[in-house]
Amino acid sequence: MFSNKKLFLILIISGFIITTAQVTNVFGHGITSEILQFETLDEQGVSLNLYSSTSPTDQKHREIFFKLTNSETDEVFKEVTFLIKASADGKTILENSFQADDGILILDMDMINYTFSKIVQRDSELDDPNKLKKAKMLNIPNLLSSEVPGGLYEFKIKVLTTGSYSNELDEPLVFESGLSFPSSEFFEINTPNYGMQEFGLIGYYDKPYDFNYDLDTRAITFSMPYSWPEHTKEDTFFVHNEILIPQSFGDLRYENFSAYVNGIDQTESVFNVDFALEKHLQVHLVTMWEQFNELSEKLEDENGNLPSVLEYLFVPTDPDAPFSSLTHGGRYRINLSWEPEEIVSGSETKFFIEILDIYTKDKPVPTDYHFTVLYGDEEIFHKSDISTDPVTKTTELDFLVPDDVSGPITIRFENLGGGIFSNLDFPAVVNQNEVTQEIIIPDWVRNTANWWSLSQITDQDFAKSLEYLIQENIISVPQGTESEGQSETQMPSWLRKNAGWWSQGLLSDEEFVKSIQWLITNGFIKI
Repeated sequence: MFSNKKLFLILIISGFIITTAQVTNVFGHGITSEILQFETLDEQGVSLNLYSSTSPTDQKHREIFFKLTNSETDEVFKEVTFLIKASADGKTILENSFQADDGILILDMDMINYTFSKIVQRDSELDDPNKLKKAKMLNIPNLLSSEVPGGLYEFKIKVLTTGSYSNELDEPLVFESGLSFPSSEFFEINTPNYGMQEFGLIGYYDKPYDFNYDLDTRAITFSMPYSWPEHTKEDTFFVHNEILIPQSFGDLRYENFSAYVNGIDQTESVFNVDFALEKHLQVHLVTMWEQFNELSEKLEDENGNLPSVLEYLFVPTDPDAPFSSLTHGGRYRINLSWEPEEIVSGSETKFFIEILDIYTKDKPVPTDYHFTVLYGDEEIFHKSDISTDPVTKTTELDFLVPDDVSGPITIRFENLGGGIFSNLDFPAVVNQNEVTQEIIIPDWVRNTANWWSLSQITDQDFAKSLEYLIQENIISVPQGTESEGQSETQMPSWLRKNAGWWSQGLLSDEEFVKSIQWLITNGFIKI
Protein backbone atom coordinates (compact mmCIF):
# COMPACT_ATOMS: atom_id res chain seq x y z
CA MET A 1 0.00 0.00 0.00
CA PHE A 2 1.27 3.48 -0.74
CA SER A 3 2.49 5.55 2.18
CA ASN A 4 0.71 8.56 3.67
CA LYS A 5 1.48 11.77 1.85
CA LYS A 6 0.64 15.46 1.79
CA LEU A 7 -0.26 17.35 -1.33
CA PHE A 8 -0.40 20.89 -2.59
CA LEU A 9 -1.66 20.77 -6.14
CA ILE A 10 -2.48 23.20 -8.90
CA LEU A 11 -3.89 21.17 -11.76
CA ILE A 12 -4.84 22.78 -15.07
CA ILE A 13 -7.68 20.95 -16.81
CA SER A 14 -9.17 22.08 -20.11
CA GLY A 15 -8.86 25.78 -19.36
CA PHE A 16 -10.03 25.55 -15.73
CA ILE A 17 -7.70 25.88 -12.72
CA ILE A 18 -8.48 23.68 -9.72
CA THR A 19 -6.56 24.49 -6.55
CA THR A 20 -6.57 22.31 -3.46
CA ALA A 21 -5.26 23.08 -0.02
CA GLN A 22 -3.01 20.67 1.83
CA VAL A 23 -4.66 17.30 2.25
CA THR A 24 -3.50 14.04 3.78
CA ASN A 25 -3.55 10.38 2.84
CA VAL A 26 -3.22 10.90 -0.90
CA PHE A 27 -2.31 7.70 -2.70
CA GLY A 28 -0.56 9.21 -5.67
CA HIS A 29 -2.79 8.39 -8.65
CA GLY A 30 -3.92 10.77 -11.31
CA ILE A 31 -2.15 14.04 -10.57
CA THR A 32 0.81 15.93 -12.01
CA SER A 33 2.44 17.15 -8.81
CA GLU A 34 2.67 15.92 -5.25
CA ILE A 35 4.76 15.78 -2.09
CA LEU A 36 5.29 12.24 -0.84
CA GLN A 37 5.56 12.10 2.96
CA PHE A 38 7.67 9.32 4.47
CA GLU A 39 9.03 8.25 7.83
CA THR A 40 11.94 9.88 9.63
CA LEU A 41 15.58 9.65 8.65
CA ASP A 42 18.03 10.29 11.51
CA GLU A 43 15.10 11.73 13.47
CA GLN A 44 14.25 14.09 10.60
CA GLY A 45 11.10 14.03 8.53
CA VAL A 46 11.83 13.41 4.86
CA SER A 47 9.63 14.32 1.88
CA LEU A 48 10.04 13.57 -1.79
CA ASN A 49 8.78 16.31 -4.08
CA LEU A 50 7.63 14.75 -7.35
CA TYR A 51 6.16 16.76 -10.19
CA SER A 52 6.24 17.12 -13.96
CA SER A 53 5.95 19.84 -16.58
CA THR A 54 6.02 20.11 -20.33
CA SER A 55 9.37 20.19 -22.11
CA PRO A 56 10.49 23.64 -23.32
CA THR A 57 11.70 22.19 -26.63
CA ASP A 58 9.53 19.22 -27.63
CA GLN A 59 5.77 18.73 -27.20
CA LYS A 60 6.19 14.95 -27.14
CA HIS A 61 8.49 15.14 -24.10
CA ARG A 62 7.82 15.67 -20.39
CA GLU A 63 10.21 16.74 -17.65
CA ILE A 64 9.92 14.93 -14.31
CA PHE A 65 11.43 16.46 -11.18
CA PHE A 66 12.56 14.58 -8.04
CA LYS A 67 13.64 16.57 -4.94
CA LEU A 68 14.33 15.14 -1.47
CA THR A 69 13.76 17.67 1.32
CA ASN A 70 13.60 18.01 5.10
CA SER A 71 9.88 18.12 5.93
CA GLU A 72 10.36 20.70 8.67
CA THR A 73 12.89 23.09 7.11
CA ASP A 74 12.39 22.41 3.36
CA GLU A 75 16.18 22.09 3.14
CA VAL A 76 17.23 19.97 0.14
CA PHE A 77 19.41 16.93 0.81
CA LYS A 78 22.64 16.88 -1.21
CA GLU A 79 24.34 14.01 -3.07
CA VAL A 80 21.24 11.87 -3.31
CA THR A 81 21.20 8.60 -5.23
CA PHE A 82 17.76 7.69 -6.66
CA LEU A 83 16.88 4.21 -7.94
CA ILE A 84 13.83 4.76 -10.13
CA LYS A 85 11.50 2.19 -11.63
CA ALA A 86 8.74 3.46 -13.93
CA SER A 87 5.98 1.47 -15.62
CA ALA A 88 3.11 2.08 -18.01
CA ASP A 89 0.38 -0.35 -19.06
CA GLY A 90 1.91 -2.92 -16.70
CA LYS A 91 5.29 -2.82 -18.48
CA THR A 92 8.56 -1.53 -17.03
CA ILE A 93 9.84 1.39 -19.10
CA LEU A 94 12.65 2.55 -16.79
CA GLU A 95 14.79 0.94 -14.09
CA ASN A 96 17.98 2.84 -13.41
CA SER A 97 19.87 4.77 -10.74
CA PHE A 98 20.67 8.49 -10.95
CA GLN A 99 22.83 10.77 -8.82
CA ALA A 100 21.80 14.33 -7.93
CA ASP A 101 24.66 16.44 -6.56
CA ASP A 102 22.35 19.24 -5.41
CA GLY A 103 19.53 16.86 -4.48
CA ILE A 104 17.37 17.79 -7.49
CA LEU A 105 17.01 15.28 -10.33
CA ILE A 106 15.37 16.25 -13.63
CA LEU A 107 14.57 13.53 -16.16
CA ASP A 108 13.48 14.16 -19.74
CA MET A 109 10.88 11.57 -20.78
CA ASP A 110 10.25 10.79 -24.46
CA MET A 111 6.51 9.98 -24.45
CA ILE A 112 6.70 8.18 -27.79
CA ASN A 113 9.67 5.87 -27.30
CA TYR A 114 9.53 5.65 -23.47
CA THR A 115 13.17 6.69 -23.11
CA PHE A 116 14.60 8.78 -20.28
CA SER A 117 17.64 11.03 -20.07
CA LYS A 118 19.04 13.13 -17.25
CA ILE A 119 19.02 16.90 -17.75
CA VAL A 120 22.39 18.15 -16.54
CA GLN A 121 22.25 21.70 -17.90
CA ARG A 122 20.02 23.81 -20.11
CA ASP A 123 20.80 25.43 -23.40
CA SER A 124 22.21 28.89 -22.79
CA GLU A 125 19.03 30.58 -24.02
CA LEU A 126 17.04 28.77 -21.31
CA ASP A 127 19.37 29.64 -18.42
CA ASP A 128 17.05 32.49 -17.49
CA PRO A 129 14.18 31.05 -15.34
CA ASN A 130 11.66 33.44 -16.89
CA LYS A 131 12.64 32.42 -20.43
CA LEU A 132 12.46 28.76 -19.41
CA LYS A 133 8.99 29.19 -17.93
CA LYS A 134 7.78 31.05 -21.03
CA ALA A 135 9.21 28.37 -23.33
CA LYS A 136 7.40 25.64 -21.38
CA MET A 137 4.10 27.52 -21.49
CA LEU A 138 4.42 28.08 -25.23
CA ASN A 139 5.23 24.41 -25.78
CA ILE A 140 2.17 22.98 -23.99
CA PRO A 141 0.46 20.78 -26.62
CA ASN A 142 -3.11 21.65 -27.61
CA LEU A 143 -5.20 18.63 -26.64
CA LEU A 144 -8.13 19.95 -28.68
CA SER A 145 -6.37 19.96 -32.04
CA SER A 146 -3.40 17.58 -31.92
CA GLU A 147 -2.76 14.01 -30.81
CA VAL A 148 -0.83 14.00 -27.53
CA PRO A 149 0.64 10.86 -25.92
CA GLY A 150 -0.02 10.39 -22.22
CA GLY A 151 -1.62 8.21 -19.58
CA LEU A 152 -0.97 7.06 -16.01
CA TYR A 153 2.65 6.25 -15.17
CA GLU A 154 3.63 4.38 -12.00
CA PHE A 155 6.86 5.32 -10.21
CA LYS A 156 8.68 3.43 -7.48
CA ILE A 157 11.56 5.52 -6.12
CA LYS A 158 14.23 4.26 -3.73
CA VAL A 159 16.63 6.69 -2.05
CA LEU A 160 19.99 4.92 -1.63
CA THR A 161 22.25 7.76 -0.39
CA THR A 162 21.77 11.19 1.24
CA GLY A 163 24.24 13.87 2.31
CA SER A 164 27.13 12.07 0.63
CA TYR A 165 27.36 9.42 -2.05
CA SER A 166 29.42 7.39 0.41
CA ASN A 167 26.60 7.50 2.96
CA GLU A 168 24.60 4.46 1.86
CA LEU A 169 21.40 3.95 3.82
CA ASP A 170 20.98 0.64 5.65
CA GLU A 171 17.34 0.61 4.58
CA PRO A 172 16.52 2.60 1.43
CA LEU A 173 13.66 5.08 1.64
CA VAL A 174 10.90 3.89 -0.69
CA PHE A 175 8.26 6.11 -2.31
CA GLU A 176 5.50 5.04 -4.70
CA SER A 177 3.36 7.31 -6.81
CA GLY A 178 1.44 7.65 -10.03
CA LEU A 179 1.65 10.65 -12.34
CA SER A 180 -1.06 11.39 -14.91
CA PHE A 181 -0.17 13.04 -18.21
CA PRO A 182 -3.14 14.23 -20.33
CA SER A 183 -3.60 12.41 -23.64
CA SER A 184 -5.65 13.09 -26.77
CA GLU A 185 -6.46 10.98 -29.81
CA PHE A 186 -8.58 11.62 -32.92
CA PHE A 187 -10.67 9.21 -35.00
CA GLU A 188 -12.21 9.52 -38.47
CA ILE A 189 -15.67 7.97 -38.79
CA ASN A 190 -17.37 7.62 -42.19
CA THR A 191 -21.04 8.48 -41.64
CA PRO A 192 -23.84 7.94 -44.20
CA ASN A 193 -25.38 11.43 -43.87
CA TYR A 194 -22.40 13.69 -43.24
CA GLY A 195 -19.45 11.83 -44.77
CA MET A 196 -16.10 11.65 -42.96
CA GLN A 197 -16.22 13.14 -39.46
CA GLU A 198 -13.38 13.56 -36.94
CA PHE A 199 -14.08 12.71 -33.30
CA GLY A 200 -11.67 13.26 -30.41
CA LEU A 201 -11.07 11.55 -27.07
CA ILE A 202 -9.16 13.21 -24.23
CA GLY A 203 -8.11 11.57 -20.97
CA TYR A 204 -6.72 13.44 -17.96
CA TYR A 205 -6.21 10.40 -15.70
CA ASP A 206 -5.20 7.42 -17.82
CA LYS A 207 -5.25 6.99 -21.59
CA PRO A 208 -8.69 5.90 -22.88
CA TYR A 209 -8.87 3.48 -25.82
CA ASP A 210 -11.23 1.44 -28.07
CA PHE A 211 -13.25 4.47 -29.22
CA ASN A 212 -16.33 3.49 -31.24
CA TYR A 213 -19.39 5.24 -32.66
CA ASP A 214 -22.47 3.14 -33.45
CA LEU A 215 -24.27 4.54 -36.50
CA ASP A 216 -27.58 2.87 -35.57
CA THR A 217 -27.86 3.74 -31.88
CA ARG A 218 -25.77 6.95 -32.05
CA ALA A 219 -23.86 5.67 -29.01
CA ILE A 220 -20.22 6.45 -28.28
CA THR A 221 -18.22 3.89 -26.32
CA PHE A 222 -14.64 3.72 -25.07
CA SER A 223 -12.63 2.05 -22.31
CA MET A 224 -10.02 3.11 -19.75
CA PRO A 225 -7.81 0.98 -17.47
CA TYR A 226 -8.44 1.51 -13.75
CA SER A 227 -6.82 -0.05 -10.67
CA TRP A 228 -9.22 1.29 -8.00
CA PRO A 229 -6.62 3.16 -5.87
CA GLU A 230 -7.65 3.90 -2.30
CA HIS A 231 -8.73 7.47 -1.57
CA THR A 232 -10.61 9.43 1.04
CA LYS A 233 -13.09 12.24 0.57
CA GLU A 234 -10.44 14.78 1.53
CA ASP A 235 -8.21 13.73 -1.37
CA THR A 236 -10.35 15.61 -3.93
CA PHE A 237 -9.67 12.68 -6.26
CA PHE A 238 -11.50 12.54 -9.61
CA VAL A 239 -11.21 11.15 -13.14
CA HIS A 240 -11.92 13.44 -16.10
CA ASN A 241 -12.56 12.37 -19.71
CA GLU A 242 -13.77 14.39 -22.68
CA ILE A 243 -15.34 13.47 -26.02
CA LEU A 244 -15.03 15.89 -28.95
CA ILE A 245 -17.98 15.64 -31.34
CA PRO A 246 -17.75 17.50 -34.69
CA GLN A 247 -19.96 20.59 -34.89
CA SER A 248 -20.66 19.57 -38.49
CA PHE A 249 -22.13 16.21 -37.42
CA GLY A 250 -25.89 16.68 -37.14
CA ASP A 251 -26.64 13.20 -35.79
CA LEU A 252 -25.16 14.14 -32.39
CA ARG A 253 -25.96 17.85 -32.07
CA TYR A 254 -27.64 17.42 -28.69
CA GLU A 255 -27.25 19.05 -25.32
CA ASN A 256 -28.49 16.12 -23.24
CA PHE A 257 -26.70 12.78 -23.09
CA SER A 258 -26.94 9.79 -20.79
CA ALA A 259 -23.65 8.45 -19.46
CA TYR A 260 -22.93 4.93 -18.20
CA VAL A 261 -19.85 3.33 -16.68
CA ASN A 262 -19.85 -0.48 -16.83
CA GLY A 263 -23.60 -0.35 -17.34
CA ILE A 264 -24.29 1.88 -14.30
CA ASP A 265 -25.95 5.25 -14.91
CA GLN A 266 -23.52 8.12 -14.22
CA THR A 267 -25.51 10.94 -15.82
CA GLU A 268 -25.77 12.70 -12.46
CA SER A 269 -21.97 12.95 -12.20
CA VAL A 270 -20.23 16.23 -13.02
CA PHE A 271 -21.39 15.99 -16.61
CA ASN A 272 -21.99 18.71 -19.17
CA VAL A 273 -21.80 19.60 -22.86
CA ASP A 274 -19.76 22.66 -23.87
CA PHE A 275 -20.60 24.41 -27.17
CA ALA A 276 -17.84 27.05 -26.97
CA LEU A 277 -15.37 25.40 -29.36
CA GLU A 278 -15.46 26.31 -33.04
CA LYS A 279 -15.12 22.80 -34.48
CA HIS A 280 -16.37 20.44 -31.75
CA LEU A 281 -18.91 19.91 -29.03
CA GLN A 282 -16.94 19.17 -25.85
CA VAL A 283 -18.64 16.52 -23.71
CA HIS A 284 -17.20 16.29 -20.17
CA LEU A 285 -17.59 13.44 -17.69
CA VAL A 286 -15.93 13.93 -14.30
CA THR A 287 -16.27 11.02 -11.88
CA MET A 288 -15.61 12.03 -8.28
CA TRP A 289 -14.49 9.97 -5.27
CA GLU A 290 -18.11 9.50 -4.12
CA GLN A 291 -19.15 8.04 -7.49
CA PHE A 292 -16.21 5.62 -7.45
CA ASN A 293 -17.29 4.42 -4.01
CA GLU A 294 -20.78 3.73 -5.35
CA LEU A 295 -19.39 2.05 -8.47
CA SER A 296 -17.13 -0.23 -6.42
CA GLU A 297 -20.07 -1.37 -4.27
CA LYS A 298 -22.14 -2.24 -7.35
CA LEU A 299 -19.36 -3.80 -9.44
CA GLU A 300 -17.58 -5.90 -6.82
CA ASP A 301 -18.14 -9.63 -7.37
CA GLU A 302 -18.64 -12.33 -4.71
CA ASN A 303 -14.87 -12.77 -4.41
CA GLY A 304 -14.27 -9.07 -3.78
CA ASN A 305 -12.80 -8.48 -7.25
CA LEU A 306 -13.38 -5.32 -9.26
CA PRO A 307 -13.08 -4.88 -13.06
CA SER A 308 -9.69 -3.66 -14.27
CA VAL A 309 -11.31 -1.65 -17.08
CA LEU A 310 -13.95 1.09 -17.00
CA GLU A 311 -16.30 0.86 -19.98
CA TYR A 312 -17.93 4.17 -20.89
CA LEU A 313 -21.15 4.64 -22.88
CA PHE A 314 -22.57 7.98 -24.06
CA VAL A 315 -25.89 8.10 -25.87
CA PRO A 316 -28.31 10.98 -26.65
CA THR A 317 -31.07 11.18 -24.04
CA ASP A 318 -33.69 12.31 -26.57
CA PRO A 319 -32.66 12.02 -30.25
CA ASP A 320 -35.94 13.71 -31.25
CA ALA A 321 -35.27 16.83 -29.16
CA PRO A 322 -34.71 20.16 -30.96
CA PHE A 323 -31.18 21.21 -31.73
CA SER A 324 -30.03 23.52 -28.95
CA SER A 325 -26.78 25.42 -28.78
CA LEU A 326 -25.15 28.71 -27.75
CA THR A 327 -23.96 31.27 -30.25
CA HIS A 328 -20.27 32.15 -30.34
CA GLY A 329 -19.69 34.55 -27.50
CA GLY A 330 -22.37 32.86 -25.40
CA ARG A 331 -24.98 35.66 -25.55
CA TYR A 332 -27.89 33.69 -27.08
CA ARG A 333 -29.22 30.16 -27.02
CA ILE A 334 -30.97 28.94 -30.19
CA ASN A 335 -33.45 26.07 -30.18
CA LEU A 336 -34.14 24.78 -33.69
CA SER A 337 -36.55 22.11 -34.95
CA TRP A 338 -38.52 21.49 -38.14
CA GLU A 339 -41.47 19.65 -39.64
CA PRO A 340 -41.71 17.18 -41.19
CA GLU A 341 -38.94 15.33 -39.36
CA GLU A 342 -37.14 14.59 -42.65
CA ILE A 343 -36.13 17.47 -44.93
CA VAL A 344 -36.89 16.25 -48.47
CA SER A 345 -35.93 17.77 -51.81
CA GLY A 346 -38.80 19.39 -53.70
CA SER A 347 -41.00 19.67 -50.59
CA GLU A 348 -41.97 22.23 -47.93
CA THR A 349 -40.16 22.40 -44.59
CA LYS A 350 -41.26 24.56 -41.68
CA PHE A 351 -38.52 25.69 -39.26
CA PHE A 352 -39.35 26.51 -35.63
CA ILE A 353 -36.90 28.87 -33.95
CA GLU A 354 -36.56 30.03 -30.35
CA ILE A 355 -33.94 32.66 -29.51
CA LEU A 356 -33.25 32.90 -25.77
CA ASP A 357 -31.19 35.59 -24.06
CA ILE A 358 -28.63 34.10 -21.66
CA TYR A 359 -28.29 37.46 -19.90
CA THR A 360 -31.97 37.31 -18.89
CA LYS A 361 -31.80 33.65 -17.76
CA ASP A 362 -32.95 32.07 -21.03
CA LYS A 363 -36.02 34.24 -21.55
CA PRO A 364 -37.19 34.48 -25.18
CA VAL A 365 -36.77 38.03 -26.44
CA PRO A 366 -37.46 39.75 -29.79
CA THR A 367 -34.07 39.63 -31.51
CA ASP A 368 -32.72 40.69 -34.91
CA TYR A 369 -31.42 37.69 -36.83
CA HIS A 370 -30.12 36.60 -40.25
CA PHE A 371 -31.16 33.06 -41.18
CA THR A 372 -29.50 31.31 -44.15
CA VAL A 373 -29.59 27.80 -45.60
CA LEU A 374 -26.44 26.82 -47.49
CA TYR A 375 -25.94 23.92 -49.90
CA GLY A 376 -22.20 23.67 -50.09
CA ASP A 377 -21.24 27.33 -50.62
CA GLU A 378 -24.49 28.19 -52.41
CA GLU A 379 -27.17 30.16 -50.56
CA ILE A 380 -30.54 28.50 -51.23
CA PHE A 381 -32.64 30.39 -48.64
CA HIS A 382 -32.27 33.60 -46.64
CA LYS A 383 -34.43 35.51 -44.19
CA SER A 384 -33.59 38.59 -42.10
CA ASP A 385 -36.16 39.54 -39.48
CA ILE A 386 -36.91 39.98 -35.79
CA SER A 387 -37.83 36.88 -33.77
CA THR A 388 -41.36 36.80 -32.34
CA ASP A 389 -42.29 38.25 -28.96
CA PRO A 390 -42.02 36.32 -25.67
CA VAL A 391 -45.75 35.45 -25.66
CA THR A 392 -45.76 33.37 -28.84
CA LYS A 393 -42.13 32.29 -28.25
CA THR A 394 -41.58 30.40 -31.52
CA THR A 395 -40.58 31.96 -34.83
CA GLU A 396 -41.74 29.96 -37.89
CA LEU A 397 -40.13 30.02 -41.34
CA ASP A 398 -41.42 28.20 -44.44
CA PHE A 399 -38.79 26.83 -46.83
CA LEU A 400 -39.35 25.14 -50.19
CA VAL A 401 -36.41 22.80 -50.73
CA PRO A 402 -35.16 22.92 -54.35
CA ASP A 403 -35.60 19.72 -56.39
CA ASP A 404 -31.88 19.40 -57.14
CA VAL A 405 -30.73 19.62 -53.50
CA SER A 406 -29.82 16.46 -51.59
CA GLY A 407 -27.23 15.63 -48.94
CA PRO A 408 -25.70 17.83 -46.20
CA ILE A 409 -26.83 21.44 -45.77
CA THR A 410 -25.85 24.14 -43.27
CA ILE A 411 -28.46 26.16 -41.36
CA ARG A 412 -26.72 29.39 -40.36
CA PHE A 413 -27.69 32.11 -37.87
CA GLU A 414 -25.70 35.35 -38.03
CA ASN A 415 -25.46 38.69 -36.24
CA LEU A 416 -28.13 37.98 -33.64
CA GLY A 417 -29.05 41.23 -31.89
CA GLY A 418 -26.54 42.99 -34.13
CA GLY A 419 -23.62 41.18 -32.47
CA ILE A 420 -20.81 40.28 -34.88
CA PHE A 421 -19.87 37.25 -32.76
CA SER A 422 -23.43 36.01 -32.19
CA ASN A 423 -23.32 33.38 -34.95
CA LEU A 424 -24.10 29.67 -35.05
CA ASP A 425 -24.23 26.85 -37.63
CA PHE A 426 -26.43 23.76 -37.47
CA PRO A 427 -25.79 20.81 -39.84
CA ALA A 428 -28.72 18.98 -41.43
CA VAL A 429 -29.40 16.55 -44.28
CA VAL A 430 -31.79 16.78 -47.24
CA ASN A 431 -33.11 13.43 -48.43
CA GLN A 432 -33.78 12.87 -52.12
CA ASN A 433 -37.50 12.81 -52.93
CA GLU A 434 -38.10 9.29 -54.26
CA VAL A 435 -41.13 10.33 -56.32
CA THR A 436 -39.64 13.41 -57.98
CA GLN A 437 -38.17 11.42 -60.82
CA GLU A 438 -38.51 8.00 -62.42
CA ILE A 439 -35.17 6.27 -62.76
CA ILE A 440 -34.69 4.72 -66.21
CA ILE A 441 -31.30 3.12 -66.88
CA PRO A 442 -30.44 1.91 -70.40
CA ASP A 443 -29.97 -1.83 -70.92
CA TRP A 444 -26.38 -1.38 -72.13
CA VAL A 445 -25.43 -0.02 -68.68
CA ARG A 446 -26.94 -3.14 -67.10
CA ASN A 447 -24.89 -5.33 -69.47
CA THR A 448 -21.75 -3.35 -68.59
CA ALA A 449 -22.44 -3.85 -64.88
CA ASN A 450 -22.81 -7.60 -65.42
CA TRP A 451 -19.49 -7.84 -67.31
CA TRP A 452 -17.74 -5.80 -64.59
CA SER A 453 -19.18 -8.00 -61.82
CA LEU A 454 -17.61 -10.97 -63.62
CA SER A 455 -14.27 -9.08 -63.96
CA GLN A 456 -14.57 -9.16 -67.76
CA ILE A 457 -13.96 -5.40 -68.06
CA THR A 458 -11.81 -2.96 -66.09
CA ASP A 459 -12.87 -0.51 -63.38
CA GLN A 460 -12.22 2.32 -65.82
CA ASP A 461 -14.61 0.83 -68.41
CA PHE A 462 -17.34 0.48 -65.77
CA ALA A 463 -16.66 4.04 -64.57
CA LYS A 464 -17.49 5.33 -68.07
CA SER A 465 -21.04 3.96 -67.71
CA LEU A 466 -21.35 5.74 -64.35
CA GLU A 467 -20.18 8.98 -65.98
CA TYR A 468 -22.98 8.58 -68.53
CA LEU A 469 -25.55 8.20 -65.73
CA ILE A 470 -24.23 11.36 -64.07
CA GLN A 471 -24.24 13.35 -67.31
CA GLU A 472 -27.87 12.31 -67.95
CA ASN A 473 -28.80 13.31 -64.33
CA ILE A 474 -29.87 9.75 -63.56
CA ILE A 475 -27.35 9.89 -60.72
CA SER A 476 -27.25 13.25 -58.94
CA VAL A 477 -23.90 14.58 -57.74
CA PRO A 478 -24.10 16.35 -54.33
CA GLN A 479 -23.08 20.02 -54.26
CA GLY A 480 -19.34 20.57 -53.84
CA THR A 481 -18.19 17.17 -55.14
CA GLU A 482 -17.73 18.15 -58.79
CA SER A 483 -14.22 18.92 -60.03
CA GLU A 484 -12.49 19.50 -63.33
CA GLY A 485 -10.49 16.86 -65.14
CA GLN A 486 -10.81 13.11 -65.37
CA SER A 487 -12.70 11.12 -62.76
CA GLU A 488 -10.86 9.09 -60.14
CA THR A 489 -12.39 5.76 -59.18
CA GLN A 490 -11.70 3.52 -56.20
CA MET A 491 -14.33 0.76 -56.28
CA PRO A 492 -15.03 -1.12 -53.03
CA SER A 493 -15.47 -4.88 -53.36
CA TRP A 494 -19.10 -4.86 -52.23
CA LEU A 495 -20.06 -2.68 -55.22
CA ARG A 496 -19.06 -5.49 -57.62
CA LYS A 497 -21.58 -7.76 -55.87
CA ASN A 498 -24.25 -5.05 -56.02
CA ALA A 499 -23.60 -4.56 -59.76
CA GLY A 500 -24.02 -8.30 -60.35
CA TRP A 501 -27.26 -8.48 -58.35
CA TRP A 502 -28.62 -5.39 -60.13
CA SER A 503 -27.77 -6.78 -63.58
CA GLN A 504 -29.74 -9.94 -62.64
CA GLY A 505 -32.75 -7.96 -61.41
CA LEU A 506 -32.10 -8.84 -57.73
CA LEU A 507 -31.53 -5.17 -56.85
CA SER A 508 -33.81 -2.30 -57.94
CA ASP A 509 -32.63 0.60 -60.09
CA GLU A 510 -33.28 2.97 -57.15
CA GLU A 511 -31.16 0.88 -54.74
CA PHE A 512 -28.30 0.65 -57.23
CA VAL A 513 -28.34 4.41 -57.92
CA LYS A 514 -28.36 5.11 -54.16
CA SER A 515 -25.24 3.00 -53.68
CA ILE A 516 -23.42 4.96 -56.43
CA GLN A 517 -24.55 8.29 -54.92
CA TRP A 518 -23.23 7.18 -51.52
CA LEU A 519 -19.82 6.34 -53.03
CA ILE A 520 -19.61 9.76 -54.68
CA THR A 521 -20.68 11.61 -51.51
CA ASN A 522 -18.10 9.77 -49.40
CA GLY A 523 -15.19 10.18 -51.78
CA PHE A 524 -14.80 6.64 -53.19
CA ILE A 525 -15.66 7.96 -56.65
CA LYS A 526 -14.34 11.46 -57.45
CA ILE A 527 -15.92 13.28 -60.38
